[in-house]
Amino acid sequence: MPHTVTGVGANDRRHLDWGVQEIRTVAHSMQSGNPNDEDTVPTIFVQGNGPGRRAGHTATAVDRRIIVFGGSCGSDYLNDFFLLDSDPSPSVAVTQSTSIQLCERRLRHFYDDEEFSDVVFIVEGRRLYGHKLVLSLVSDCFRAMFTTKYGTGTGFREASSDCSEIEIPNCTYDTFVTMMEYIYTGHIPKTSIDSVISGDEGQSIGRAVELLELADQFFLEHLKQLCERMLKPAITADTVDYFLQISQKTNARQLEAVCRHFERNIDNMSESNLERL
Repeated sequence: MPHTVTGVGANDRRHLDWGVQEIRTVAHSMQSGNPNDEDTVPTIFVQGNGPGRRAGHTATAVDRRIIVFGGSCGSDYLNDFFLLDSDPSPSVAVTQSTSIQLCERRLRHFYDDEEFSDVVFIVEGRRLYGHKLVLSLVSDCFRAMFTTKYGTGTGFREASSDCSEIEIPNCTYDTFVTMMEYIYTGHIPKTSIDSVISGDEGQSIGRAVELLELADQFFLEHLKQLCERMLKPAITADTVDYFLQISQKTNARQLEAVCRHFERNIDNMSESNLERL
């Protein structure tokens, strides 16, 4: 039965997961004091083919090595030579995660986490914690906001070290949370995808469009493509004009191409539907 931790907040659970993961790694490396007992460390290194069945051969121990020579197997008389090193040099393997892999695995723990946070977003009156370095790595828009010197006439107010809270207007909290979670995890939360696929048609499409607009605003091209793919099935004769306007507004070139293709073939699609009826 899995162990259940009670009385732990969401942020604590994230760090608990991180700690358990690191402890498991250390525990695995300490299972045995003898490295030859580890599954990942072979005890015998064979170069070429080992000696086959034989009798009448010589086996001589020289220091840590055993030398096997000659012998016979049936009617075959052997004239071969083998050397067994009983204490070979240990192999040096690289098994630990790289720095990039560690960043990728641990970054999700800092999503909406106050620890090390240096910026707070206010959306619909609710707070969401962020980290300027992480946001700047993923989004050129955030990078410009946080690095341009404020007061030069061309800078952003958000670049000022005194600015720790940024209000995000014209956006719902749920959609902004979805974008932020994407930045820290690399994918759209499954609950958000399910709401677009199975939710109320008008509401779900509106949320996907809003996410597309955010992706365009903050230069998140991969997220934009994910939104284009989600919206493609929603293009119909009744919605093609709407999505064409949205695609042009958000520079969604793939969505625009799908709309143009739908317009070119709408007559053929109607004829096909009539034939089926």
